[in-house]
This record gives sequence, C-alpha cells and structure tokens, in this order.
Amino acid sequence: MQVAISTCRRHPQYVHGTLESMYAADPTANELTVRLVVCDSDASYVDSWSGMPQVRVEPLSHREHATIASLSPHARCTYNFTRLLEGVGDVIALQDDLQFTENWLRAVTRCIERVERRHGQRFVLALYASYRFKATPFAPYKKWHFYGNQALYFPDGVRRELSAYMYDHAEQGGPDDMMLKDFLCASDIKLFSMNPNVVQHVGGESAIEQRFHKSPSYKPRGQRC
Repeated sequence: MQVAISTCRRHPQYVHGTLESMYAADPTANELTVRLVVCDSDASYVDSWSGMPQVRVEPLSHREHATIASLSPHARCTYNFTRLLEGVGDVIALQDDLQFTENWLRAVTRCIERVERRHGQRFVLALYASYRFKATPFAPYKKWHFYGNQALYFPDGVRRELSAYMYDHAEQGGPDDMMLKDFLCASDIKLFSMNPNVVQHVGGESAIEQRFHKSPSYKPRGQRC
C-alpha cells in the first residue's frame, strides 16, 4: 500500500503540517511509500521532504505544466487527482490539508481487513466524510451523496478501473469528486466511510474556492476499528 498526496503551492502552505501530523500520529506510516504529487513544475516548496527515502516528490514536467496551464481550476485538480491513481498496488489518496488521529494507519488497516472479509475487494473506503453515520467501525455511504476527495482508500483493482475512467472522461473537466461519484454510481463498487473518521480537513482556504467542510466524527485521540 502506498500514500499519494496531491499538493499545490498556496498560502498558507498546508502540506508540511499534513505530513508532520501523518507521521507523528502513527509512526508505522514511516513504512509506507509516500508520493507527493505536485500540481506544478516547481516543487521547491517541498524540498525539505525529498531527503526522506520513503518520500518521492513528483512535480509536473514543464511540458505538462504548459499543457494544463490554460485549463479550469476544476480540470487541473482532476488532472492531479488522476495522477494520484498511477503506480501499482493499493493506494490511500490524500489532499494536502489534513490532520490525522492517533494510530490512524493501524485503524485504517484493521478497517480494510473487516470490509474485505464481508464485502470482498470491490469497494472504496472514505477516511473522511462531512456526514454523520450511525454504523461503526465502517458505514455504508450512499454513492449519490458522496463529495469530497480529502482522503480515500482504493484497492488495486478499483484504482486501475478508476484511473482508466478518469482518463477517458478527462475532457469533461468537472470536479474530481463528482467524477468519482459518477464512476461509483455507474458501477457495482461499494462505498463505505470509516466511522469515526481518522482524518480532519483543516485547510481553511480551498485551492479552488469551494465551500469548506469538516468531519463531524473525527476524534483526535484515536479510535478502535
């Protein structure tokens, strides 16, 4: 399993706090490969993380940057979200403005195991949602209510299917979370949310000026799954 974080240069610069929280809240995160998927050709603002052997900084090439520069903010975010789905294996796809609960990765791993035992591997697991759910430790999440790509787990097979879908529908230029919702609604893939959530949305300023939202179930001091 790998972690892929979509990040862009903005003020304030949230990605540093996100990484610090991710590692401090659960030291086992040091065992994961972390891809910093930068939506710019200049990745100098994350240079301080490039010296960690498990962190890979992946800026846009100058050609890619020139190609997407004229796209709408939604289309650029969709392009970067699609880049999160590259690579191999299962992936936890994250935005760069998050805070993590204590022992978050252990909770995620246990939750994935429980979902797989009951439902197989055709599912998406939200680590964050702005809704309240009753069931624990994971709850069914109505696909048509889904929004917000803050923190999501994709098994390898689902990751590959979604990646192909995003590439095929890239010309739509819609918000990436709405494209994910359309993909889920057209498939037999189940959607669940961890409950309580293991990450909180902390970015008070959206990269694309959308409405800010937070998780009502997040507990900073950890949870059992």
